[in-house]
Amino acid sequence: PSLLIFQAGIFDPLRQMLDGRAIGEAPAQTGEPLYAIVQFQSAQLKQDREALRADGIEFLGYVPNTAYYVRLNGQSLASVRGSAGVRWAGTVDPALKLDANLWQAARANSVARQADGQYEIILRAFDGVSSAAIAQRVRAQVPGAEITMRSERVEAAPYVRVKVDAASLDALIQAATAIDGDR
Repeated sequence: PSLLIFQAGIFDPLRQMLDGRAIGEAPAQTGEPLYAIVQFQSAQLKQDREALRADGIEFLGYVPNTAYYVRLNGQSLASVRGSAGVRWAGTVDPALKLDANLWQAARANSVARQADGQYEIILRAFDGVSSAAIAQRVRAQVPGAEITMRSERVEAAPYVRVKVDAASLDALIQAATAIDGDR
């Protein structure tokens, strides 16, 4: 139960981290994050989660094994790390947001590659993150990016579908993995 499982890879966060620099991720963020991943020791999971929730931490989604995406809501990552039952807590590193099908070595056969040679990818975000703001940021940072669809209903899970030519894919990956709230 010590391994975290993501599309980008499987690892024990106390012993290793994914290095996404070679696959085009954005640089790691500086400053206090808005979102984090918290992995618990499994002994008293329910009580430990409730204690963090009482401190204002919002649980957004599950990450195998015994870990969760969380919105920190003003709490520091250091305070979360010191909480009872927390095995590991860290930022949502840009490498964790990138599907392995978009790694440079896998792109030619990626399911994101369209018949016309362009790439269409889906950017998913946490509840409460504006798909309009994500689309605006992508348009501003990636010339030629076409927003083909995005969630518009308030109750819908936030997402943005973006289409770019092969020459712009690295710029899109850099922009997308830098968005705080994108997962």
